Amino acid sequence: MRIIVTRWSGSRSDGIVLSTCGTIVRVAIPGCDDSVEFSYRGGQWLSEEGEPVEIEFPGLENDDFVSAWNDRPSEGYVAAQAIAWVN
Repeated sequence: MRIIVTRWSGSRSDGIVLSTCGTIVRVAIPGCDDSVEFSYRGGQWLSEEGEPVEIEFPGLENDDFVSAWNDRPSEGYVAAQAIAWVN
């Protein structure tokens, strides 16, 4: 699943969701040597450094994503299942 990450500085990066576990999303971002984790806490996405970020899920309305996120299995959820939401 493709995502767009916007940092408070205004910089934007495309990414691909590799996996999710609980409220953590692991993402591959071009130009980064390692994958990056974002966590969803208190209604806000946070970077590994604790910086608030905005994450967009192109092709999904925010309400659709929140509903699907809340209904997903609690463990072992993989990106292949997320792709079905887009299609």
